[in-house]
Amino acid sequence: MDIDNFKAFNDQYGHQAGDAILRELSSLLKNEIRQQDLVARYGGEEFVIYLNVVDQRILSQILNRLMKKIREMKIKFEDDILQVTVSIGVSINSHGQYGSEQLIKNADTALYIAKGAGRDMVKFYREIS
Repeated sequence: MDIDNFKAFNDQYGHQAGDAILRELSSLLKNEIRQQDLVARYGGEEFVIYLNVVDQRILSQILNRLMKKIREMKIKFEDDILQVTVSIGVSINSHGQYGSEQLIKNADTALYIAKGAGRDMVKFYREIS
């Protein structure tokens, strides 16, 4: 998961605004994922989320709900209200064929496609492979 146009927020409002966005998004992600799932900041404005979901339909519902919550998030910074969107790349490991490095690489490939297709969307790796 990558925050769309994060650099523009930093450029326009300063790095403290970027930090506020990261804190609010981190809090939302921690509150929205299930106990058996994991979320971690992966660097810069990227997050890795591990969802233990077998059914791709359920996975899509979870991700769409999460994206909706992120779009609705209002981040107060000084006199401004900031709103963000995210792009998400998904890698599925239903047969246990990938290690963690390959899963992240596949998700990053899907993320790159999502950003190139207009941002604020989810792309699955196997859709593009």
